[in-house]
Amino acid sequence: MKWEECSLIRKEKVGEDMLGNAEYSEFRVKDCPGRFTPWTNEEVHLEGRDITQNQRKLLLRLPFSDFPTCEKVMIAGLSYEIKRVIDLSPRFVLLHVKAYKRGK
Repeated sequence: MKWEECSLIRKEKVGEDMLGNAEYSEFRVKDCPGRFTPWTNEEVHLEGRDITQNQRKLLLRLPFSDFPTCEKVMIAGLSYEIKRVIDLSPRFVLLHVKAYKRGK
């Protein structure tokens, strides 16, 4: 499996519209190498098929202490919503991500 460049993305408030609703913009916080990993049979059994069908596991080569607060990750031109962050110290962070659907 090949490591690909990932971008960690955070949503920050940039202002308000005329009605007082918050306006947000996305900012790239950090770049790091990452790759998708398969679900094991034990994880499928523990997590349930609904979770493993709709989510993927993304391994980042980044220490947990350097992992920033973020809501999304972009890899291979696709954006994913971060559902769960798992510390695999000292070298890795494992993310459970779900494909981010944008309205068109």
